[in-house]
Amino acid sequence: MLIEYRRASEQVTSAQSPLALVPQTPILPHPVTGPILETDKASGPDWLAWFMGALAIMMIAGLVPVWMLVSQRYSVAQAPPTPSPFIMPTPSPTLILDIAPKITVPNVIGLGQEDARQFLEANNLKFAVVGERHDSDIPPLHVVAQTIAAGQEVSKGEVVGVILSQGPRFINIPNVVGLPADSVEPGLVEIGLRVARIEIWSAEPAGIVITQEPLASTLVAEGSTVTMTVSTGARLPLNANLGDQVMLVAAEMERIEVEPGSMLSLTLHWRALAQMGTPYIVFVHLVRADGNIIAQLDTQPRNGSYPTTLWQVGEQVRDSYVFLIPEDTPPGSYWIKVGMYTPDTGPRLPVIDPGTAQIENDSIIVREFRVVKED
Repeated sequence: MLIEYRRASEQVTSAQSPLALVPQTPILPHPVTGPILETDKASGPDWLAWFMGALAIMMIAGLVPVWMLVSQRYSVAQAPPTPSPFIMPTPSPTLILDIAPKITVPNVIGLGQEDARQFLEANNLKFAVVGERHDSDIPPLHVVAQTIAAGQEVSKGEVVGVILSQGPRFINIPNVVGLPADSVEPGLVEIGLRVARIEIWSAEPAGIVITQEPLASTLVAEGSTVTMTVSTGARLPLNANLGDQVMLVAAEMERIEVEPGSMLSLTLHWRALAQMGTPYIVFVHLVRADGNIIAQLDTQPRNGSYPTTLWQVGEQVRDSYVFLIPEDTPPGSYWIKVGMYTPDTGPRLPVIDPGTAQIENDSIIVREFRVVKED
C-alpha cells in the first residue's frame, strides 16, 4: 500500500498542463440570492480517499494479532485445570529410625571381657574394646568403664565400647626412715600410696620417721598403705592428775635401751594445781614384768632441794633422776612407774585422771625400756 501511495504522490508532483483561468466575481456588498454555482472539479482519481482507505485497512490489520492474543488468553483462563496425579509421600529414613524399637544398654562394669561381650550381644548390641587402664579395685581384663552409660536407650546394633582394667600399678617403696615425716608424706601420696602414722616416744627429734612398714624397696600395689612410726621426741606427754594437787605433765628419756651396769636418765615435768601444804615424796621405780623392782628412788623433788610445799599454783617444776642398772640385770623389757605419797610411807596421791598414761595402783606407768647385752 505504501509503495502505491508513494508512486501516486510522485505522479501528483509531476508537471501538469495549466488550468483555465476562472473570471473573478466581484464582491457584492450584500449577499446574492439564488443558487450558488459549484466550480468544476479537477479531472483524475481521488488520492485522499485512497489514502484514508489504506490507513483504515492497516489499522484493522494491526488489531488482528491483538484480538487473537486476547482470545487465546481468554480461552486458557476459561479452560478447567487438569488435575495432577496424587503421589503418596515416601517415609524418610529418619522417620523409620524414630519409630524403631530402642534397646536399654546394660551395665557391664566389673564383668570379664568375654562375659561382657556375650551379655551385650545377647541384648542385640555390639562389643568393642577401646582402651585399657590401671585400676586397683577391678581385676585385670575386666571392664572398668563403658562408653555408653548403663540405662541409656540406643538403636539395635549400636557399638558399646569398653575399657579393660590392667590391674593395679605397682610401686617400689622408697626409704623414709630418718627423714621428717611431714616432708616425705606428700611425696608418698603423690606416687599413689596411702600413709598412716603412729607417734611414739623416741630419743630421735620430734617428727622424725623411726620405722616404716613395708620396708624400703618392697614392691606393692598402687593404693597400698605405708605405715610410718614417727618420733614425738624425747619428751613424752602424760598429763596425769594426782589428787587435784599436782600434774605429771611429761617425761623425758635420752634412750630406751640400756646395758647392765650403765646409767639410765629420766626427767619429770610437774605442774602445781593447788597450794600444797604437804612435802610429798616422789617415787620412781624400775620394775620387771613380774613386779619385782630392779632399781628405785624415793625422794622429795630435785633430790630434796625443792619440796612441794614451796611450789606455787601453776608453776612448772623440772625434776631429774639418774639410775644405775645393776650388773646382774637380765636382758628384757622393764617399765618405769612414778607417783607421790605423803611422808613416812603414807598413802599415795590418787590418780584422778591418767591423761595419756597407763595407771596401776595409783602409780603412773611412764614407759617401757629395754635392757640389752653388749655384743
